[in-house]
Amino acid sequence: MCCAVFHYRLLFQINKGSHTWPHEPKTIANATTAVALAKLASTILSTVEGMDASTWAGYGSFRRLVESWDLAPFQVTWEGGGLIHDPRRHSAPTSPPPSFPKPIDELTVIIDLIRAEIAKASHPAPCSQIASLITAKHPAIANDWNGMGNFRNFVESLEISPVRVDWSNGGGHIYDPRRHILMTESVSRPNANQAVRADWGNEKDLFPIAAQIHDVTGVPLLSPSNYQTLFHLIGTDLATHTFDLSETGKRVRDATRAFGSPVSRSDVNWVLRSLLLRGHAFGAGEDDERTLKRKTIENLRSLCLREQMVLDHDINDTLDRWINRSA
Repeated sequence: MCCAVFHYRLLFQINKGSHTWPHEPKTIANATTAVALAKLASTILSTVEGMDASTWAGYGSFRRLVESWDLAPFQVTWEGGGLIHDPRRHSAPTSPPPSFPKPIDELTVIIDLIRAEIAKASHPAPCSQIASLITAKHPAIANDWNGMGNFRNFVESLEISPVRVDWSNGGGHIYDPRRHILMTESVSRPNANQAVRADWGNEKDLFPIAAQIHDVTGVPLLSPSNYQTLFHLIGTDLATHTFDLSETGKRVRDATRAFGSPVSRSDVNWVLRSLLLRGHAFGAGEDDERTLKRKTIENLRSLCLREQMVLDHDINDTLDRWINRSA
């Protein structure tokens, strides 16, 4: 079971003997009237780690996710965007006339929204990001993706050209081919990214997703062997010198050159700063390579989640093999 679904089933757990709620969700328990399902969806997206609006923990749509729960005694109605209420405390919501599927005019607004979002994006946008935006602004459609069942079917039913959708990795991306380069394309276009010329050896298969993570988080796009050397030299330096961001960065940069695996000063400092932002205390006895790699991966996962990047198996596997590569 997905950890996000398990988390929320705990949140909605029921004492089956008495059919009472020992831990009612605050959004409903504190409400004096029925709660909009759009508000509940927004709360889930913002508080449940790993949840995104394009997949809804594998259920495809928010509606299917909600229908997988045993919510008694709460009651759910889906008309007009959807409401959830507690009949013990709330008046039954008045259902508006059915309006499904949505008028073409609202779909046109969504198409314009997607195009506008991609027009201002500097790189391909994760489908989860666009799905969350639509969920926030058009909850009635997003509940069941206008009858399409999931975000992929929904977005493929729209005429969004010149914008396109690529599903090859990382949960899918929406992009403008006139302005953006997909990571899968950059592998066959060496001039598109200087890092393609790095020697990735037997880990060349990692490059497309690693480049995607680089675009989203800013992490240096070093080869796995360069990262192995970098963390080794950082650990070696910290074993003999007191940490100072400027001086440590300079010494490690010089050491990578002497080692024959040069890393720029800015890339070294990015890694050191990311460890500081992760709360790492240099000089406290945890400056070994393994700990530094683990905390760097944890920071990258946090940055990916912040940008609403879906942390699927491929991305987690890439992070581990890319940063935590064994010698």
